[in-house]
Amino acid sequence: MSEPTDGSERAERRRVGDETMFRRVLDMSGIGVFVLGPDFTVEWTNGTVEEFLGLTHERVVGVDKRRLIRETVADVFERPERFADTVLATYENNTYSEEFTCHVRPGEDREERWLRHRSEPIETGSLAGGRIEHYTDVTEGVRGTITNWVGFQEEVTERTEGERELERTRAFLEQTQAVATVGGWELDARSDPPAMVWTDETYRIHDLPTGAEVGFEEAIEWYHPEDRERVREAVDRALEDGESYDLEARLVTDNDQRWVRTIGVPVTEDGEVVGLRGSIQDVTDRKERERELERTNERLDEFASLVGHDLRNPLQVAQSRLELVDDEYDDDQGHLDAIERAHGRMESLIENLLALARTGGSVEDPERIDLASFVRQCWDTVETGDARLAVDTDRTVEGSRTQLRRLFENLFHNSVEHGATGPSGADASLTVTVGDCTDPPGFYVADDGPGIPPAQRESVFEPGHSTDDDGTGFGLSIVQEVAEMHDWQVTVTESDAGGARFAFTRVGTGE
Repeated sequence: MSEPTDGSERAERRRVGDETMFRRVLDMSGIGVFVLGPDFTVEWTNGTVEEFLGLTHERVVGVDKRRLIRETVADVFERPERFADTVLATYENNTYSEEFTCHVRPGEDREERWLRHRSEPIETGSLAGGRIEHYTDVTEGVRGTITNWVGFQEEVTERTEGERELERTRAFLEQTQAVATVGGWELDARSDPPAMVWTDETYRIHDLPTGAEVGFEEAIEWYHPEDRERVREAVDRALEDGESYDLEARLVTDNDQRWVRTIGVPVTEDGEVVGLRGSIQDVTDRKERERELERTNERLDEFASLVGHDLRNPLQVAQSRLELVDDEYDDDQGHLDAIERAHGRMESLIENLLALARTGGSVEDPERIDLASFVRQCWDTVETGDARLAVDTDRTVEGSRTQLRRLFENLFHNSVEHGATGPSGADASLTVTVGDCTDPPGFYVADDGPGIPPAQRESVFEPGHSTDDDGTGFGLSIVQEVAEMHDWQVTVTESDAGGARFAFTRVGTGE
């Protein structure tokens, strides 16, 4: 094949080659991407958008994103009004970056997941005045300790013919690559030594000038000595056994040390591995947030223990003195009873505050729990007076015994507290029932007390909310926290007997 003689032809061929490299890297996408023009019309999306949100490329390209949000996208998310308001505000004032976490509800064409929305204005090129939006799957991080949750790459659609369209496509690919801090690379194992090709962002991550020559061994040597062998072994397995890899390691450059996520996928010809193609992602900020979160949780736990200890000590002293006074003076029993009730409320407040502070995260080692026997055990630990427990379930749940005990004890206490009509602590006719939900599957806790007015059902889970002067207002907040730890959603309705009914179902399948 003869070499092209025209300089513009060679330049265009190089641009086409560059775009092919971008496409290959971005084809390994773990991010959903919207590219919007200056009028906020969707110029491009990738396949991950369809995977995450159930919206096909053909369905959204050419559509005004504002209309798309109002008519379609917002309903995909939990709390759609908040999602719509936040995103639409970036179009009204397209001068700042926006980042938040949103919860995708499951549907026929999508799975339930948590996504991190990140968007920035496009300031240069043919799409200047538009906006780039990324959606990254952070489900594992939300459901548990935040680990290994980022996969910043994109998939690109087929370009149209012509140099102008090529430049336009390349412009927003470069913008996307920079915003997502993801670079691409290729390794050709057929040459000796293996040849490396990097994109601009890969050079930036390594603190190298674009176009600098880099060899395979040199690329490995950039990794931290403690991580280097692990990276080398992953590359060797990919070349020898055709095994893809996805790992995180520390990269040491001349100017800095940073955490990266590197992904490698074998390239085969006629069944033989001839090279690797992959991406490298700067995840230093996320790692720092993880460490800060761990430190914050440790400080919170220390604070909770300290507060619990420091508050309980003087309270115990006061209670002991009150008992002495009670034994010596019988004439003013009304005042003493009031003081004792105040002490009891303080003790309940401390218990609930500590429980709320220590509740959260995920259930790391769930157990299979027989619901019927478990709720009876919980009932026996609550001051229920003359109230009665009815159990109508044979369901088994998976969860934390400690946290679920808090859930049921607080629900039982809430029913008894608000159903109480006499000095015994509860109306003798009050019945609390634990039963099965069938569509969708789950369980419920219901009572035949006065119930919760519809206007108050949205606010009952807010910390401090209570309709009882002696209540702490934290019991149902703890219930909701524990439910979220188990990926359950809790719905408040009226029971068949006119009381309160709390139904627990898997997130996204609520009644």
